[in-house]
Amino acid sequence: MASVDVRLSSLTKIYHEGDTLKGIVVVESKSPLTHQGVSLVLEGNVILSLSSKNVGRIEAMYSNSKPIPIIYSTLDLVKAGRFQEGVTELPFEMALQPSSSTTLYETYHGVNIQIQV
Repeated sequence: MASVDVRLSSLTKIYHEGDTLKGIVVVESKSPLTHQGVSLVLEGNVILSLSSKNVGRIEAMYSNSKPIPIIYSTLDLVKAGRFQEGVTELPFEMALQPSSSTTLYETYHGVNIQIQV
């Protein structure tokens, strides 16, 4: 049996367009492990919805839109092969660039407030 963990270098939860996402993927196995390759997928979506505080609850339930993709990126970390038993660390760096002509906006979503700049 194996476990996989993704650890980011920066502990901040705020990233901006053009920032680089850095970290490591840690694979821990108790025995040798054959794999078909390891890829990292970064996917970001926006879901527009109405608050039940502003409209009725029924309208809020049915007013949600389909997710709108704003960022999607893949990074191949290692080709098919074998991990030895123990801990294997796979470092990665990925630039945060929006999909096609989409712009990434700074947002904040809290318990009682939502702000978009």
